[in-house]
Amino acid sequence: MALVRKLAPEDDRADLKDKPVPSEVEAQVRKTLEMMPSRRIIDFLVRYFVTEVNHLDQLLYPPWFLGQYQRWWELYSVSTVAEIEFLILILRICCYASQFLPSPSYTIDSIKGVPLTQIRKSCEDVIYVLGPICSRLYPRGSLVRVQQIAYGGLAAGSIGHMNSFWEMISCASRVAQHIGLHLDAVISASSADEMDKEMTRRTYCNLYIWDSYLARHLDRIPFLPDTLNADILPRMRLLPDSIGIDSETSDVPNVFTERILRARLAEFWRCHRLPRSPEWDVIAAEEVYEEFCSTFLQTMPPAFALEPDTQWDEHLPTLVLQRQLLHIAIFEQLCWNFKPTVLQQPDQVTRLPLYKQVMMAHGKRALAAAALRLLQCVSTLHRLMGGSHTRFSGIIVPTFEAAVPLLCLCADPTFPGDTIQHGPGPGGMGMGMGMGGGRRSANPLEARIGKVTRGECVQAARDALAMLEALSEVSEVAEVGAKTLARLITRVDGLTLTPPMSVSPQEVYGGGGAGAGGEGGVNVNVSGGDHLGGGPGGGGDMAGSISAGGVGAWPMRECVPGGGAGAGVQQAFPFVGSMCAGVSPGWADLLGDLTDSFGI
Repeated sequence: MALVRKLAPEDDRADLKDKPVPSEVEAQVRKTLEMMPSRRIIDFLVRYFVTEVNHLDQLLYPPWFLGQYQRWWELYSVSTVAEIEFLILILRICCYASQFLPSPSYTIDSIKGVPLTQIRKSCEDVIYVLGPICSRLYPRGSLVRVQQIAYGGLAAGSIGHMNSFWEMISCASRVAQHIGLHLDAVISASSADEMDKEMTRRTYCNLYIWDSYLARHLDRIPFLPDTLNADILPRMRLLPDSIGIDSETSDVPNVFTERILRARLAEFWRCHRLPRSPEWDVIAAEEVYEEFCSTFLQTMPPAFALEPDTQWDEHLPTLVLQRQLLHIAIFEQLCWNFKPTVLQQPDQVTRLPLYKQVMMAHGKRALAAAALRLLQCVSTLHRLMGGSHTRFSGIIVPTFEAAVPLLCLCADPTFPGDTIQHGPGPGGMGMGMGMGGGRRSANPLEARIGKVTRGECVQAARDALAMLEALSEVSEVAEVGAKTLARLITRVDGLTLTPPMSVSPQEVYGGGGAGAGGEGGVNVNVSGGDHLGGGPGGGGDMAGSISAGGVGAWPMRECVPGGGAGAGVQQAFPFVGSMCAGVSPGWADLLGDLTDSFGI
């Protein structure tokens, strides 16, 4: 095909903008538009999205999107595939933005008298009709198609439907690769203007972040390659006009830097995955951590560093929040790096050489320090977002994920152990986390690693529970997490009342318990199911009015596997279930160790 395009570059494809819609199809489309929410409602949601939501993901550059949005309403035309495709993008954005309402700035659950649930349903009904039309008329796809599918995934992810999110990112990734978003040569050779090319690069950057995030959480193989080609990363420094600063002459941070750093963070950990092994390689984990500190952390721009330069915070209102999102991602990765320390059986640990046992104990404190920092970052983010009720999964899921390993550590009678001032490593190797060696200036765990206490960890888990219970008033995801966390805290409290010598290894590390499924409360199926808090059976996402269907490249309902209303909230915590047994020990194994022994 490359040779064909060299001879006839435009013969094998039509320009999406000029792809006409047959008259009978256009009539169907116009009939479908009657189901749309009113212009006033759509304007409200688009305005709310631009001011309150877009900075979380930065998939769209507001001036670029708003210019096209205004032109679409001026023309109000659906005579080409591009015009229909852009309308779908608008409706996807409305659905996504509505998930953040009510909010501190808008405290009611309706817009212009129309309930938010009805608005979402109206948007989804239109998307359900228009999506397949675009796919049929122009199978190849476009940048806008990738963007609108991605927003469908974000809407699913924002309410904890991680499997649906994964399916949508799968759809978006396939379209992106089909149109060459992963190839700089294709982007550079495109006839699009420079701003459109920049949006293409930003879209691929975001896809890489979400692909990496979901692959880790769901223990899947990523859709996109591990290596991130620097040539396809965003290049422009686009600053809000309102700050009155020249982006070309000033050292003001680029507002998209957070997303680029998130992509680089994902790339680092994807390229440093430890091989699956029955026995965890504690030395390899330490070496990866030291490399992370000396390479990634040491090269972070000052405005985004863990000890940041805050001189631009008042000029860029979203900079503080974006920095916090990056820090949360960093400590999530550190938790995942050290989580295998709580999954090792006692006999495995005792067979290790003494220096490895020392490193294993040190790794447990590193896990605790990372989890505590993660909870601190999440709490700060929640405060920055108004400190009120929210369904944002970026607050709910990390809160749960950080609390669980802390409780696992507290169930271990040997934790926290004696503080290690120094220790030998293999061949005289010092450990980067305060045990000699390492680059201390970029060591985020060193300050707390020798001061972690059991009481501090238990209190942090209780604070996490309190946050989830508060958020459960508006989020079923938070409700499920709160119920699960409450049961784990109760069980850990019971263990701490027993003298350490009377606690068997099975009670601490799992095995031989009463099984998964306890009486009452939330059902945690850790042996054969994949649901947390759902009814009996049904492993799909909670789809509400969205019916089950095959995995396609269009409406969210086409990408929702399974059925079972009420069964899907569990997908918010995909690490609870057998589906997570994969490349490395996941929270499924970790919770299995707890729940099997506690009889949950």
